[in-house]
Amino acid sequence: MAGKSTYEELEQRVKELGKVSRDRKRLDERLRLLSLTIEQSSEGIAVVDLNGNIEYLNDAFAKMHGYSPEELVDKHLSIFHTPDQMPSVETANRQIEETGSYKGEIWHVRRDGTVFPTLMHNSLLRDEAGNPIGMIGTLRDMTDLKLAEEETKASEVRYRELFNNMSSGVAIYEAKDNGNDFIFKDLNRAGERIENIKKEDLAFLMFLSVFGRQASPKITLSPCTRTKELLAGEKTMSTNCLQVKLLRSTMTSPNESRQRKY
Repeated sequence: MAGKSTYEELEQRVKELGKVSRDRKRLDERLRLLSLTIEQSSEGIAVVDLNGNIEYLNDAFAKMHGYSPEELVDKHLSIFHTPDQMPSVETANRQIEETGSYKGEIWHVRRDGTVFPTLMHNSLLRDEAGNPIGMIGTLRDMTDLKLAEEETKASEVRYRELFNNMSSGVAIYEAKDNGNDFIFKDLNRAGERIENIKKEDLAFLMFLSVFGRQASPKITLSPCTRTKELLAGEKTMSTNCLQVKLLRSTMTSPNESRQRKY
């Protein structure tokens, strides 16, 4: 009986060791997958201690700054910033210590001295007991986005200049009441002269309350994505609006316009 009991105990022990081994393999596989995910992420990921010394960073974080990861381990995070940028970094780090996280725009500097904007999302790193041991940060290069924003602003300026300097009057309306009426959104300078009214006086007024239902023979209505598409021939995202082009030859006279009550 004792021998049988010993055999059963050994068999049970073998089963337990087998389960531990399988669990260890699953854990190793999860750790391997996590490591690959971090290493191959297109976003920069870095870990620093509470003094700002770099303990780990992935390839993307290092390459954004013109380094290899091996060159940066044990360096201070100030290597990524100019002296002028450090106050904002220190402010962000204080927020992390106080609240546990920070998300916002922080400027960085590359190895060659080029400065560039980034979006950072940083968190306080804690050990198993909940004690702070460092900070983990994710980094996204915002250079392309900033350039796109600048190009958009420049395009909007060009559109606004074209819109305001057209010889034909153009007004922008937003569809209301399932398209049965429209609310004024914008009016160019030519439209103001033709109708003898300032666009500020039309703000939030409904189309029919201004022009009446007999206005359609005098005004050409056409669906639009944005007036910019009509004026510049550019493709834009759709919005819920109608474009109204006011034709000088078909508009009412200034005297008639003055008689209207807005």
